[in-house]
Amino acid sequence: MSTAKILVANNLVAQIGLTVSGMGVSYLPKTCLNYMVTAGILKIIKTKPALPPVHYVALHRAEHAYSLSNQVAQLAQKCCDFNANLLDPRALSPASQLGIWHKRTSKPS
Repeated sequence: MSTAKILVANNLVAQIGLTVSGMGVSYLPKTCLNYMVTAGILKIIKTKPALPPVHYVALHRAEHAYSLSNQVAQLAQKCCDFNANLLDPRALSPASQLGIWHKRTSKPS
């Protein structure tokens, strides 16, 4: 008898990479990865009943209210947009090559 193998990843980029690599299935945010579905990189598996919504969080220790991790969590809360294309090189500006990420506001020339 075969036993199901479960790999747990708490990093969204790692989950995407494992899924794209064919390691299994993942429950990923549809809106920001729709371009991968359109390109045939990812496929949607419809389930009954539908899966519940997923809430993403950034955690840090409460006793370190002024720590770098707290500041990163606050920045993520302000900037994170799961409606934007995640990891889509066509949606990023040249500044992203320098580690400065923001949505492109105009079409590339």
